Amino acid sequence: MPQSRHRHKHPHAHPHTAGHVPEAPKKSAVPMMIIFIGLLGFGIALIAAGVSWLWLLTGILVGAVSGYFIGKSMDRTAAADK
Repeated sequence: MPQSRHRHKHPHAHPHTAGHVPEAPKKSAVPMMIIFIGLLGFGIALIAAGVSWLWLLTGILVGAVSGYFIGKSMDRTAAADK
């Protein structure tokens, strides 16, 4: 009869990771900043030029482009800090 003390133990398929919190998927700040700064540009154009559709559209477009670059900058900064 084999001796149990000489047998090899079973390897565990997965190590125990007590207290391990899985990392959340990374979200980009670009869409949020495009919307936020675009609305800010709309508001500034509304106050500055009144209800002129050309200036409102220009304010939205300038704000959206600015929001894109600000969001990209925020993503680069967040990635560099990790």
